[in-house]
Amino acid sequence: MIIVLLADGFEEVEALTPVDMLRRAGLDVKTVGMNGKIVCGSHKIPVICDLEPSEVNKDEVSLVIFPGGMPGSLNLDAHPFTDEIISAVNQNGGRLAAICAAPLVLGRRGLLKGKKATCYPGFEKELLEAVTVTAPVVTDGNITTSRGMGTALAFAKELITLAKGKDEAETISKSIMEVSEGCQCEAFKHQTDNSEESESPSYLDDEKFLESVELALATGRISTALIQRKLAIGYGRAAKYIDVMEDLGIASEADGAKPRYTLITAEEWHKKLAEVGIKYPDEGN
Repeated sequence: MIIVLLADGFEEVEALTPVDMLRRAGLDVKTVGMNGKIVCGSHKIPVICDLEPSEVNKDEVSLVIFPGGMPGSLNLDAHPFTDEIISAVNQNGGRLAAICAAPLVLGRRGLLKGKKATCYPGFEKELLEAVTVTAPVVTDGNITTSRGMGTALAFAKELITLAKGKDEAETISKSIMEVSEGCQCEAFKHQTDNSEESESPSYLDDEKFLESVELALATGRISTALIQRKLAIGYGRAAKYIDVMEDLGIASEADGAKPRYTLITAEEWHKKLAEVGIKYPDEGN
């Protein structure tokens, strides 16, 4: 059985997207109201839960999901059932999954020590001794973490992949008409496993990516929010661009919620483009 823990102030999309997607995959998923059957989200949306903590058969739980949101994440962290279910799932050989601010629940308990993990920007300090990355979704051992509402679909897809395989995850994705940008969790694995695909040339065929690089070089700083605003694209796609810029040596590594700074000049970047046969837009065809 899979359970999704809901505490008052949870982020609704981060909680219900995995419930919906995992049930589509035929998995047994139950919502658990930490303080009663009716729980109110951070945007004042009430949800009627399947179970209360006392009704959960902890021996049957193979995966527990911690949605983010504030103060939902802190309420999860403070609830005594959280420690009980984490202990039970670990004893069962199961999986822990958290998104947005909720990885702090795992980080504060020392469960991320030495593991790659991601979270909503600004909460990295809560991931005690973790190897923090900026990928939308990352799995390390029996723990899966994700960045926020905009990556909830990728988060759910990763969990389906882990539970039922990549083919099932792709089938579900196609059935819901998934938009490829920002929702391909498998495509991000090269960002965290040091594979040779980390500098995929496909990004050099993406005009929006090239525009984001020019934006970074023009300002000397770059952030996901800036790319989203200036290029009018989604969070997942903007976050992907930031990761690729880091891989290509264009942008610095993450430093909490601070913008990245550029590591090369515009002239150096245009020279790199010329080496692969791409001309800087202002230089003509």
